[in-house]
Amino acid sequence: MSGRPKASGSRHDGRSPRHGGQGLEYHHAGVIIGPGLTWTHGRWTAHPEESHDKELRGLPPEQYLRYALNIYRVLLTRGTHTTRIHSTDRKTQHYLDTLIRPGSGSKC
Repeated sequence: MSGRPKASGSRHDGRSPRHGGQGLEYHHAGVIIGPGLTWTHGRWTAHPEESHDKELRGLPPEQYLRYALNIYRVLLTRGTHTTRIHSTDRKTQHYLDTLIRPGSGSKC
């Protein structure tokens, strides 16, 4: 597998690696925030050693944090109707739940 999203004509299967979703929009999007980024002590904390991306794994935490926040910002803006967010870290998921009530949102 090349790591690129599969496309058939104008239809996209919806799976995108880190760079694959940039420039694409989906009606419904889902973003999983992995263990490389957590909400700790009232701020975002980087854990580059937990990244699945070999290119980013060796970065210093402060540099990784800038990249990770930008990557997630892009991915979180791809859903035109809904975006679901999940964190693999329990405390980060709790923080996200305080910001956004699960299942809430306006109907278009």
